[in-house]
Amino acid sequence: MRMPQPATEPKRALRRSWVTLSVVALVGSALGVAPSFIAPQSAAAATFTGGILEKSGAIEKDAQLASDLPAGSCVVSAEDKEASEGSQAGFSWYTFEPAVESPSKTRWGLSVAFDNSQDRTFADWGFTNSGLMGKYLDAAQIPAMDPGQTLVDKIVTHKADEILVIDGYRQQRNLNLVAELTDQKVKQFAEATAANPVRYAWQGDYKQENPQGPRATTGSSVTFTAIVNPWPSENIECNPITVSWENFEKHVIVPGVEGETKVGTINIPAVTGQGTDDSMARMVVEAYDGNGKFIGTSDTEASGGTQNLRIDETTGDIYFTWPEYRGTDLATDKNVNFSVIAKPRTVEQLQAAGENNDLYGAPKTFDSSNSLTRYNKANVIDSKAFSLDDTEYHNPQYDKTDASIISGVDSPTGPLATEPQKVTFTQTADLIKELAKKKTEGGFEAKVELDEKYVYEGWTVEMDGDYNVTVTAPENPKPGAFAQPKITVEYSNGSTDVLQLMVVVDPNNTQVTDLVRPGLSKGKLNQEITSQVGTRSIMKGHKPVHPAKFEIDPATIPAGWTVTVDETGKVTAKADDTVASGTIITPKVKATYPDQTTDEIEVQFQAIADIKIPNYDTVTGQPNANVSLIPEIPERGLSGNTSDEAPQRYTFEDGTNKTTLTSKDGKTWTVYVDEKTGEITTTIPKGAQEGDILNVPVQAHYSEEGKQKPQTVIGTVVVIKGDLKASYDVQETGPNQAVDHHVDGAPDGSTFSFGYADGKPVLTQTTDNGWKYTIDPNTGVVSSTPPANSKPGDKNTVTVKVNAPGGLTTEVPVTTVVKLMNNWESNPVIPPKTVYPGDTVTSPLAIEKPEDIKVAENKPYEIVPLPEHITPTGDTNEFGNPTYTLKTDNGDWIVSLDKDGHVISTAPKTAKPGDQVKIPVTVTYEDGSKDVTSAVVNVVKVPEREVPFKVEYKYDDTIPAGEYKVETKGVPGAEKMNADGTWESTKAPVNEVVLVGTKPAESAKDVTWTVPIPYPTEVRENPDLAPGERKVVQEGENGEKTYTAKFTAKGSEAQVAEEETTKEAKPRIIEYGPGLNPSELVTKTEKPIPFDTQVVFDDSLEAGKQVVDQKGELGTEVVTSTQKIVNGKPEGDPEVTTERTKEPTKQIIRVGTKTTGTKTSEYEVNVPFETVIQLDDTMDAGTRETVQKGKLGKDKVTTTETIENSKVVNTKTDTERVTEPVNEIIKVGTKGKPASTTVEWTEKTPFEVEVRVNPELKPGETKVVQEGKQGEIKHTVTVNVENGEVSKKDSSEKISDPVKHIVEVGPAKTQTTLTDKHTEKTPYDTEIEFDPNLEVGKIVEDQAGVFGEKEITKTWKLENGEPVGDPETSEKIIKDPTTRKLRVGTKCVCEDPTDPANPCDPTDPANPSDPTDPANPSDPTQPGDNPGETTPGTTPSDKVTTPSTEGSKSAKSGVQSGSSLARTGVSVEGTLAAAAALLLAGAGLTAMRRRNSQR
Repeated sequence: MRMPQPATEPKRALRRSWVTLSVVALVGSALGVAPSFIAPQSAAAATFTGGILEKSGAIEKDAQLASDLPAGSCVVSAEDKEASEGSQAGFSWYTFEPAVESPSKTRWGLSVAFDNSQDRTFADWGFTNSGLMGKYLDAAQIPAMDPGQTLVDKIVTHKADEILVIDGYRQQRNLNLVAELTDQKVKQFAEATAANPVRYAWQGDYKQENPQGPRATTGSSVTFTAIVNPWPSENIECNPITVSWENFEKHVIVPGVEGETKVGTINIPAVTGQGTDDSMARMVVEAYDGNGKFIGTSDTEASGGTQNLRIDETTGDIYFTWPEYRGTDLATDKNVNFSVIAKPRTVEQLQAAGENNDLYGAPKTFDSSNSLTRYNKANVIDSKAFSLDDTEYHNPQYDKTDASIISGVDSPTGPLATEPQKVTFTQTADLIKELAKKKTEGGFEAKVELDEKYVYEGWTVEMDGDYNVTVTAPENPKPGAFAQPKITVEYSNGSTDVLQLMVVVDPNNTQVTDLVRPGLSKGKLNQEITSQVGTRSIMKGHKPVHPAKFEIDPATIPAGWTVTVDETGKVTAKADDTVASGTIITPKVKATYPDQTTDEIEVQFQAIADIKIPNYDTVTGQPNANVSLIPEIPERGLSGNTSDEAPQRYTFEDGTNKTTLTSKDGKTWTVYVDEKTGEITTTIPKGAQEGDILNVPVQAHYSEEGKQKPQTVIGTVVVIKGDLKASYDVQETGPNQAVDHHVDGAPDGSTFSFGYADGKPVLTQTTDNGWKYTIDPNTGVVSSTPPANSKPGDKNTVTVKVNAPGGLTTEVPVTTVVKLMNNWESNPVIPPKTVYPGDTVTSPLAIEKPEDIKVAENKPYEIVPLPEHITPTGDTNEFGNPTYTLKTDNGDWIVSLDKDGHVISTAPKTAKPGDQVKIPVTVTYEDGSKDVTSAVVNVVKVPEREVPFKVEYKYDDTIPAGEYKVETKGVPGAEKMNADGTWESTKAPVNEVVLVGTKPAESAKDVTWTVPIPYPTEVRENPDLAPGERKVVQEGENGEKTYTAKFTAKGSEAQVAEEETTKEAKPRIIEYGPGLNPSELVTKTEKPIPFDTQVVFDDSLEAGKQVVDQKGELGTEVVTSTQKIVNGKPEGDPEVTTERTKEPTKQIIRVGTKTTGTKTSEYEVNVPFETVIQLDDTMDAGTRETVQKGKLGKDKVTTTETIENSKVVNTKTDTERVTEPVNEIIKVGTKGKPASTTVEWTEKTPFEVEVRVNPELKPGETKVVQEGKQGEIKHTVTVNVENGEVSKKDSSEKISDPVKHIVEVGPAKTQTTLTDKHTEKTPYDTEIEFDPNLEVGKIVEDQAGVFGEKEITKTWKLENGEPVGDPETSEKIIKDPTTRKLRVGTKCVCEDPTDPANPCDPTDPANPSDPTDPANPSDPTQPGDNPGETTPGTTPSDKVTTPSTEGSKSAKSGVQSGSSLARTGVSVEGTLAAAAALLLAGAGLTAMRRRNSQR
């Protein structure tokens, strides 16, 4: 059994599974063509397995012999009456008549033969003729000829039992042969072949030679007939059965009966005769999967397996019940196959068919009638394959498959992101929303799954109801980070479409650009000094972005200076006359980039002149001592030259050489300065106190007095005590660099401190301006550290207290000056580098510095400071420097330095393209100052290329010439580029092996065919592509060539005699990125500029509906990058230019917030049953018997809320009785003397309903946050009868409080009120009147109680969607309740009983049931509407009931009024009334007994 092929070709070319052949041309082959030289062959259909095929066998349609009989006829009949012979359906006849040339002029004869050449068996046959032949043909009975005899040339094989009868009257002669079939004969016919048939013959002689007139075997009346049996594939009249198949695509598989699908119709031709056709009952339909495996049938008895097909016996329609495809082996199937099969007929069915077809004969059938395979095996009527690959018909898509965001920035022009950054992928046709609908809704039952395997921590992905996907990036996303969600759409047959989306984080401007700090810029007073802020790229593949603007921080500009900056980053400073020469400033420059990100950097300026500025030390002295200070002239002046001018003279600020100054303690000092040498002299005042300080400002003058402003320098004099002389040296150091000061002149045994606090020496000190000091109390060594922000020229002095032996003490100044450090004039730079995963790269360190600045001799370069993710390995590299482990998410790097500070980085093999690491490097200069920079290394993808496979040919003489077969399918290999530019194989190609047929056809020795010429592939380098990048610039097209081949007798060799190229092949051209030769890559990329989207909320528009008032359009910009490539790697920074080609257009969307509609909820409540009490004077008083158990009824309560704009404007409640309650009937004994009885029941108290607003819910959405529970109150009523009077005592005990029912509602933000409106039933009163004229135990309901109804409205005020205060509540009476009126009988009609000695207690039943407490009442406030039941036998006018006071407020009696019963909502009145009646009956008996005793 062969599998049929699908009726349609796939519609989506991308999903075709055609074999793609190699494009490598053959060299030296006789054919010289690619293997696809024969048109694509359909794949061989899989063979059906299982079902009838394996159970009993079946004959395929293509193996069935076609009938040579007319359609609709099982009768073989000679059409040409004059023909001497004929044959049909394996039945042959032959006649012989004498002629002039015949050897015998009187001999005539006939023969019939049977064979199986037409696959037929026979049910009857015969011969007949008639005519006026009496003159030359006598009546006779002619027996059949013997085997071996010949009739002319026909050899008789068997002697027939049939006798040819000739009879007639006068001249009329009738000839008849009537078949006498047996099982053996039919079997002989079925086994006979066309070459060896079963042949019978008869012959006779005329009385005249060559008579004139009708003949015995010819003429218009001659008839040879045979009746064949119909095949299983035919109806009983040999009319073929056919099948009409349905045509469907985009079929939705719904497993089970509800998804039953019509797949075709069996067409059985109507019968023209009188018989009844048996064909439909013999039909079987089987189903097979795409691999030919049996999966179901319409007849499990015939096929086995599962019945999932049925045939409508009336119409012949075929229906299939689909199995489950999703999640099963069937999910991989691309089609399903159906076969209609006809089961063989029984002998009885063949007999019935023969009787319908043989109207004038007596057909006979036997077991041998089914001896041929065509009869005893099932016949395949037809087969059909339906394609199930839904991916051929559906193509769900999104508006884009990949997108990018800029880290921390909403767009290339800003602003900075203030909320998590998102990208939304919007569905386009086919819409998944439509595919996922149910089949009944016009959908395709698709299932959708969101795969977040490649959505890493911090990223979130959400899919809304329309299957639009929103990807949200983490806060401060890292450039190169990405999220790759995958949406899988699974169709009803298990086939899937996979939609992969990608969001990548692009760097912002500050992440690719670093500001370059310029060196110290020097200039003279009143002259402009300029400094250029530069930029450099710190990320591979990105050119540095020039800031959109620069600004100077005004807080960093000292007095006397003006500093400006232009748009290029050029900073201009100018110092006026108030600024001292040599002053250094460091103003801050703020750069704002186009995307609104910012960065800051300090620039340095120094006001200089071609002068040398002298310096005075600090001198100490005791009171009344003469001291002097001589200025020190530096070797180089402010301009850095030794030729700078030294001061020409010195004066005080007032221009004199003598002045009077005041010290720190207020003492007056007289001070002199030598005009030529600058020496300061003074005498310390006699009364000066130890520690007093005098600062002496001296003006140093230069030759050009009008041009060069005098420089003020200061000398310091510190007063020490007595004869104790100690001093500290003045030291220079850099910012944040400690320096030691040593004491001189202090006696041995002295101690040192910065003073005393709480009686203890102070050994550490931090000044207000940030200088830090420590002191050794024994050696006096002071360590001084200027603040990090100190400037060259800054100076600070502190005082050290020296305590010498003998009680001497003094305070000594310690002065520290900040010098110009090497790191102020140096700038280390490490350009960014790229590396392949698993490779090593060296990042060179370059230091921009003056020639006279050198690095430290010991450890000039170090990898410090170390962040947490960089740790020492404990090993050293070949240069003796330590190595470090740098941890990343994608593996550990090994980093170290060489002898010149170059950074050596080895990436792990697991590194991913886009990874970036930064290695900190600290440079230490000879003066101890330090600079810190970083080496940035980016991971790039290793260049790869495809290696094509070759094609090998083998000739196969078992395959017909002109055909081929792919024995081994070719698979391309792959190569990657090494660092040295060579290519390394990572996957070897698998050659394709093709078998070429050489077997010649039987009908011709030459074979001609047309074959395609495979297109070649040209691979060429494209410098515009990145290394390793590939691009197909032209798809190949096959050419065409015609061949004529002549095959030898061996069938395994061939010669090509002719070949003609009719179409040239078009090559496939692939370009790849440049190799390792030095080159320049120019890359142009068109980038979309996202548009802004403005969302406007519209409460007049339907909720959830969106209207695009203005469609957004992306802008575009073209980025051109020119990158120099050396040794296959980028060298230096690329030059990048950007051109805006189109501005984006804002998108404006209106979103509807209006909500309308209704919300319906349903629930069921129990309806309590009533208890009917029947009094029985044969039972002891107080005893009871339950005759019928009570059953609760059910009411369905439907609440419908009308909602407008998220506001409930109306509430309607309907109650429908689902199940009526069944009353409980209890017999109560009255025999004896009742005295009292006690009745207990539990009341269910209703709970309150609280409605509150939850802004987190959608408008109109409700949520039950706390289920309400009823409370319970236990009631006890005791009824006493004494002297005919009835009294009642009741009490109540609370068991539990009700629990509030809380419902949350989600309103709209614009909603100001929330209204809840519902109705409640109001209870009715029950009045009880005791009637002495009514028999005890009877109760008459004079008026039925009817519930009232009221409407309750609660309105909450809302602010921002939250309720404020308590709701306003109002009630409206819709209907008043109707009081229930009852009469209770107290008349006794019984005989005078005796007084029992020990009457039983009727008030204590053994196990009283509690009919008033339903198992689980849902709504205690809504009892049944018919609380009363009529006792059987009463009339409507005198209705006697056991009353139910359900919902009653009070009970009234015509004799005595009892207290009100609590409203329990359930029937407790029956028990109470019965008890009262029982006691009244006892009272009546007592009264009767008293009357009798008075007679």
